Amino acid sequence: MGLSKDESRELARQIREISVAVGNFRFEHWGELTAAQRQELERDEASLLTKSSEMITRAVGLALDDMDKDLKLITSAIEKARKALKTIQDVKNVIAIAAGVIGLGGAIFAAVATQNPAPIGPAAVSLTALVKDITAKSK
Repeated sequence: MGLSKDESRELARQIREISVAVGNFRFEHWGELTAAQRQELERDEASLLTKSSEMITRAVGLALDDMDKDLKLITSAIEKARKALKTIQDVKNVIAIAAGVIGLGGAIFAAVATQNPAPIGPAAVSLTALVKDITAKSK
């Protein structure tokens, strides 16, 4: 089974929402951030937007034997990251989550390029664990 156009579009939308959350964090905390932190957040925001755009064009037709399982892992990890970004106030944690989502996007693109889904599951699990760790420490 492959990733449908609607599923690809939904993943792209979710990654775009994370990009917006990173950008919102940057502007809401502008005065608290160093110039280097603002630049890093800006780069992450741009990278996430790029991944979102690429997701629409490159992920359509990704053939995976166990796509249902991988798709659930991907959407769950992204949803947890999106929710966490709504409450996290520490710039290092925002950057870490953005990097985790970028890594997941990279794993998806690697799977597309090689037709090998192996990198997707570990990247989604890693993002989920990262978000869980950060949110546990933020409480």
